[in-house]
Amino acid sequence: MSGDISVGLTLSIAVGAPATYDSAGFNALSYTVIVDAESVPTFGGTAQVPEFIPLATGIVDKGKGSINYGDTTIPLRRIITDAGQLALQSAFDGANKGVTHSVRMVHPTGGTIFFTAIVSGFTFNFGDANAFARNEVTFSLKNKPLPVTTVFVVTFVAGANGSIVGVTPQLVATGGSTSAVYAAGATGFEFDEWSDSNTDNPRTLTNVTQNTTLTASFVPE
Repeated sequence: MSGDISVGLTLSIAVGAPATYDSAGFNALSYTVIVDAESVPTFGGTAQVPEFIPLATGIVDKGKGSINYGDTTIPLRRIITDAGQLALQSAFDGANKGVTHSVRMVHPTGGTIFFTAIVSGFTFNFGDANAFARNEVTFSLKNKPLPVTTVFVVTFVAGANGSIVGVTPQLVATGGSTSAVYAAGATGFEFDEWSDSNTDNPRTLTNVTQNTTLTASFVPE
């Protein structure tokens, strides 16, 4: 059985912690997307393990001590105009230095993971003549990562005198985005708008939080 690959994952950050440590609390925050994350190393909790060796048995007894949710350092392609990277710089040593931030990782099929963290590192790496300039951000997690696997159905429908080119319906994890679809008019007709008054064509629906149906309408050329 094949699993999810990492392509399609998006990373976002919001100033502050959620009012409630659940998907509703995290989704109520205002996020800034961090573009061009290159990889997300392992992150999550590890526990200290105290040990005791009774003389009578000589068998090591182990307990579970304090839990540390650790750090993760994420490389980014350096883009000096990216609002997300500017937000990270601010979180490290700028106006929001030391402030708890909320982080959202969204995969189009693998769900969403939220966590709170402080930005404990923000570095630059220009490399050599054959390398892309990079930044690296280090998140020091303050709480248990919260996976959210709710999946919604997004359906694109063509009205009279047209058709949809692309995948419909689509299953999208909470906060994720659809792949693009195109509304094609029949002979003598052209695309007008979607049922939510959006006129993008092709169309991608972002930050999906509910089942949604969008219908394309067409008008004579």
